[in-house]
Amino acid sequence: MQLALGARAGLDIRVTGRLECEECGCVSRGRAEGWTAFLGEDRARIEPSCLGVFCPRCAGEVFEYRPREGKDYT
Repeated sequence: MQLALGARAGLDIRVTGRLECEECGCVSRGRAEGWTAFLGEDRARIEPSCLGVFCPRCAGEVFEYRPREGKDYT
């Protein structure tokens, strides 16, 4: 699963100081306000759970997620 493979790189903020969106590949700036992480779980329990990081635009398009604040994150 693409999401599982890219999750570690997307969350490696301690090393790089940035997040990378799983969907579009854009990179966060500053405090990465509005960025979201979603937990992916295989209901059949074949694949391990994974965490995917998404920029505000992609989180809105893919998951219909809208944060309470902020309109112009990216």
